Amino acid sequence: MGNLRCCYYFYLTTPAHDITWAYCPEEVPTGTDTLGAMAIGSLILENSVKLSKNPSEGPVNLTLCLVEPGDAWISVYDHTGSLIKREGLGFLKAGEHPYSLSLSPGIYFLIAQVGQWSETKRVIVR
Repeated sequence: MGNLRCCYYFYLTTPAHDITWAYCPEEVPTGTDTLGAMAIGSLILENSVKLSKNPSEGPVNLTLCLVEPGDAWISVYDHTGSLIKREGLGFLKAGEHPYSLSLSPGIYFLIAQVGQWSETKRVIVR
């Protein structure tokens, strides 16, 4: 028996938004009753950056949560405003995307950008 990839699409209409959300598990074993038993993760209603631990004592782990797909960038500035790192993450699908940064101890400002959207997070590394 092989594996197949399937996506579930959900539509949400509010007075302010029409949102399409896709849930795509990595693989579903062939023969699984995907219509009767469907595990759904969290619904992403807006783009966001989630930090797993702040302050961090090691790598800075974050999750980029996207409502729509797009080209993603991560920029890191130190407390003086100097650019430390800028990395293109490529074209990301809607959903959650983990990312890890190794930084020396200090205070940083992390900017995640996808299309016209961006969010800034203050990060402390001990």
